[in-house]
Amino acid sequence: MSALVYFLVGSNGEEAMPRIKVAEEVADDVHWFADMECLTALVALDRPGFGDLCKFARRGDVLIVSTLESLGTDRAELIEVLQALKRKGIAVSSLREDLHLFGSAGADIRVSFGLLKKD
Repeated sequence: MSALVYFLVGSNGEEAMPRIKVAEEVADDVHWFADMECLTALVALDRPGFGDLCKFARRGDVLIVSTLESLGTDRAELIEVLQALKRKGIAVSSLREDLHLFGSAGADIRVSFGLLKKD
């Protein structure tokens, strides 16, 4: 099992990576993936960094994000991304929302979509 960390780099060069350094404290095998924040207009599955993550990911890996918003800015996009990750057997952990989805027990945890920005 690997920890896969995905983050966005802002236009000013600011990145979420320092906020999720905790991944290195909980896993020996950590892989980092990023996209520029300006690419959030693209569905996460179409972003180059996230695409690399999906190609690399294996069943049982855990994806760590600072916030679910990095995976989708609206409900439909987030559901699409989460379903794709679930099909691959990838668990998702979001630090801001303190959510852990598709855990080892296999049970889904319902996402509170009120946490996402409204369109």
